[in-house]
Amino acid sequence: QQSQQAYRLYIKDLLLEPILAQDIEWPEIMQPVLVLRPSGKLHDTQIGLKKNQVNYVLTRFSDLSWQGHGSIPTVNNISGALSWQPTSGRLELDGENTTLAPQGLPPVNFAQANAAFEWKELSHGLRISMERLVLSHPDFIVSARGALDEPFTPASRHLQVTGEFSADNAAKWLPYIPSQYLKPKLNHWLKHAIKRIDKLSGQLTINGALADFPFDNQPGEFSITSRFTGMDLLFNKKWPLIRDIDTYINLNKRTLDFDVLHANLNGIMASQANLRINDLGMDKE
Repeated sequence: QQSQQAYRLYIKDLLLEPILAQDIEWPEIMQPVLVLRPSGKLHDTQIGLKKNQVNYVLTRFSDLSWQGHGSIPTVNNISGALSWQPTSGRLELDGENTTLAPQGLPPVNFAQANAAFEWKELSHGLRISMERLVLSHPDFIVSARGALDEPFTPASRHLQVTGEFSADNAAKWLPYIPSQYLKPKLNHWLKHAIKRIDKLSGQLTINGALADFPFDNQPGEFSITSRFTGMDLLFNKKWPLIRDIDTYINLNKRTLDFDVLHANLNGIMASQANLRINDLGMDKE
């Protein structure tokens, strides 16, 4: 349909990879997507063009995959829908048996991967909202929601996230915690000192300017409240392995509190103990 140099196109089925390879002046928000070289199938696609510019896209997609880049893992086999306009849009993802492969780690196959994101240009800049994120695996489930303001301006990025998690056999998933967000000493301790976790559950809250994370010197909130059962821990090389720990672990900015319900200290049962580590991540561990 043509009206004042405006066109509307409808395409029943389309391969994604050849379209993204075309010499098109894609908007800035699409550049991080193009770097991932996504592939898949588009269905019932509607495209609006005006004055040689794309001004909206509506589509469903299936068998979506993309290549990992930097801290973004490789992903295979996900479906969903996209609504895009130059200053706003919505993306929904829904996958079964979706595979995620972080760089240097074995792939993880999710029974369910479900998410919904919206973005919009506001008076202060771009906001990306995460309406929901649910990752389900036989060993664990993670759910979260939140918003990120001005994602392309590092000095102004503001993140608000709340989430819940629970896991069985959790120690084997510790290597998947991104190392770039931890000091090397803390990263090594976390991924080598904890030998076993039968079960864990907890909640996460982040609210503040990312440049000030973890908000020990500037306004903001960063906290993790959790319960660990069946944990074996080698606290340091001078201590014996502490077994069968049942404890609450609470992290508030840089303060880490252990409220131990019981533990096996080299054959001696201990209960109702408290431990605090201040200045976590400041190489004082």
